[in-house]
Amino acid sequence: MTRIAVIVALGGFLMGFDASVISGVVRFVEAEFALDALELGWVVASLALTSSFAMLVAGPVSDRIGRRATLRIAAALFFLSAIASAFAPDYLSLVLARMLGGLGVGAALIIAPMYIAELAPAAQRGRLVSINQLNIVVGISAAFFSNYLLLRLGSAPSEFLAALGFGAGTWRWMLGVEALPALFYLFALFAVPESPRRLLLRGEPARARSI
Repeated sequence: MTRIAVIVALGGFLMGFDASVISGVVRFVEAEFALDALELGWVVASLALTSSFAMLVAGPVSDRIGRRATLRIAAALFFLSAIASAFAPDYLSLVLARMLGGLGVGAALIIAPMYIAELAPAAQRGRLVSINQLNIVVGISAAFFSNYLLLRLGSAPSEFLAALGFGAGTWRWMLGVEALPALFYLFALFAVPESPRRLLLRGEPARARSI
């Protein structure tokens, strides 16, 4: 059960990472796309806008398709958002990519702790659900450390790193690096069972009780 909770709680890590990584990016995109204050605000706030919408619909959607499937969709959205943000050619593309990630943030924020709570034994429920909250903070911290390390690489006098886009394009690496944990999360979710709540909704009470 602890292994399952740790896997599912990676959604909290990605949520924290995605919400915080933009802090190291704003000064780069402001200069590259010549953004005014309102446009820069949209780059930052666009994720929160769609995450609020996702939080409203994630529960009903997961009742229909399952908690596990919803988390897989969230992981795929994190991955696609990271790639699209890293290769965004203009301001609008970046905002839309961040909004895509916001859908994953909202879904993971609601469904990950819900899934763990439904699967965990009553005696362990509080401790296991708290892993997701811990991972949110870990993800926030990881975003700052990742930005710092990438900035150090970007300032290194290396032709190889320059050829990879570091320097003026370091911000693209900051946003794109999230694709790695998102891809790992997507595949790791295939190793966890469906939620008992979903099985009950599908009319499989015996199997749900066995879980």
